[in-house]
Amino acid sequence: SAAGESHLPDIPHSSINGIYRLTGTRYDFFNFFLIQLLHKNEPYGTISVMMEKRSYKKYTDVYQELETFCIQSLKDGSFLLPGERELASRFHVSRLTLRKAIEDAQMNGLIRRDGKRTEILPYRALKRCGRIVFFTPGMHSSFFLPAFERLWLTLRPQVENCGGVMELYLDHDERGFPSFCRAADSADVILVTVFTSADREKKLGYLRRLQGRKTVVALSDPYLEDFTNAVALDNHAVGEEAAGALLAAGCRRAAVADVPYGMNMFWKRYEGFRRRFLAGGGGEVKLFPRRPAAEGARELLQIYRDGFDCAFVVTDENMSERMSLVLEEGIVPDRFKLISFNGSGEGIRCMPPVTCINQGTSEIVTEILQYLKLLARPGYGEKIRKLIRPHLYLNKTIGRIDDSIFNRREKIQ
Repeated sequence: SAAGESHLPDIPHSSINGIYRLTGTRYDFFNFFLIQLLHKNEPYGTISVMMEKRSYKKYTDVYQELETFCIQSLKDGSFLLPGERELASRFHVSRLTLRKAIEDAQMNGLIRRDGKRTEILPYRALKRCGRIVFFTPGMHSSFFLPAFERLWLTLRPQVENCGGVMELYLDHDERGFPSFCRAADSADVILVTVFTSADREKKLGYLRRLQGRKTVVALSDPYLEDFTNAVALDNHAVGEEAAGALLAAGCRRAAVADVPYGMNMFWKRYEGFRRRFLAGGGGEVKLFPRRPAAEGARELLQIYRDGFDCAFVVTDENMSERMSLVLEEGIVPDRFKLISFNGSGEGIRCMPPVTCINQGTSEIVTEILQYLKLLARPGYGEKIRKLIRPHLYLNKTIGRIDDSIFNRREKIQ
C-alpha cells in the first residue's frame, strides 16, 4: 500500500506452502512482499511465489485489431461497437491503450460516437490515399503475364471495399511515352509490376524521379533495386523451395528448364535452386534456356533420356503443353520428378496435377493493403520492404518426400 503497510493474510502454520500470485507487480514491491511473508511463516517453511509478467501490446497492433474487428462486424451485420470493458478483454489490453486506439479510429472515420453509443462506419480509409494506379504489361484488356493479372484481380476489390480508387494501366508499345507520363503524374500511389515495352528503361527512369513526390511500390523482382518501397515474391526462395522438395524426393541430377535470358527474376530462381540443391548433396544442376512450347516439351523428354532424374520448370506459361510429352510417357514420378512455378494455377489443373511453388499472391495483397491503410493515416511516411517467401503445393509429380530433408535449411555459401 502507499503507506507501506502489509495487507497480507495470515499464513497457516502447516506443512503446506503458502502460494501467492502477483500479476504485473513491480520488483521493489515484490521484495517487500517477500520480507513480510518470511516474518509470517515458520522458520522452516518454504514460500512459492509465481510472478506473472503482463504482456504488453504495441499501440499499432491494438489499432489494427480494432480496425479488423470493425470491418468484420460490418460484414456480420453489426453496426455498434461494444463497450470499452468488453473490447479491452477481447484484445487483452488496458482500457487506457484501447481508449487511444478508439480516439484514433474516430479521427480516421472508422467509428462515430453518438452519445453513449459508438457506431461503426463503412470503412473508407483508403479514400485518403488518392488515386492508385496499377502499372503492368498488357494490351487492351489482356494481360501479358497471368501472375500479374491474378494479383490485380485479387487486389482491386479489396482496395475498393476499403474506399480506395484503383485504376489499371496496361503498358505496351502502342501507348506512347506521353500517355505513360500523364498516367503517372495523375497518380498519388503507383504500383508497378514490370515494363516490357521498347521504351521500358525510359519509363523506369521517369518513375525513379517521381519517388520524391509520390509513393511508388515495386511489386516484382526486377525493380527491387530501383525503388525504395517494394512488396514482391522472393525469387531466390522460389528456387530454394523447389530444390528442397526435389532433394527430399531423392533426386541428385537436376535440370532447370525454360529459363528466359535477360529477365532477372528467372535467373534468381535458377541461382536459388542451384545453391540449395548443391549444398544439400545434389550432384549436378544444368540450365536449359527457354524455347517455344512444342520444342520445350521435346526437350523436357530428352532431359530424362539424358539421365537427369528431375526438372524444375521456372515459369508457368504454356505449362500443359510443355509438360505433355513427359507426362504421357508414364515416367513421372517413379523415374522422373517434375516441379514447376505456379503463377497462374495452371499446374494444379494438369493431369496429373503438377507439384508447384506458388506466387504468394494472397500474402502480397495482404501486405500492400496493410501498407495502403497506413499511408491513409495523416503524417505517415514510413517505407516498406517485404519479400514474400512462397509455399509448396505438393502433388503427384514428385511422389513422397522426406519432411526432415525438405524442412532443413542447409548453410548456403
